[in-house]
Amino acid sequence: MFINYIKMTAWTDHVKKTFAAGKKKNDKYTYKQAMTDAAKTYKKAGGGAAPAKKAPAKKAKGKVEVVDEEAPVVAPMKPKKKRASKKAAVEPEMEM
Repeated sequence: MFINYIKMTAWTDHVKKTFAAGKKKNDKYTYKQAMTDAAKTYKKAGGGAAPAKKAPAKKAKGKVEVVDEEAPVVAPMKPKKKRASKKAAVEPEMEM
């Protein structure tokens, strides 16, 4: 007889708690919804609930730099480098 044990991690414990709390509020709450909700509140280092924080705004990569809200300034873009062709020029051999 082979018994397969599942190792419980902090993540699975957190998802189970989130699922139980969500199921109490809504009978149609799914485990999939619990996983997405748990991802928002999970702290990787220690597990458990973490305060919801907004991610910092990402900066544009050299395309548009807004100095004044009324007049955006366009920064120059770097030219793309052309790659060497992978196909080597091979001339067919002629037999005589």
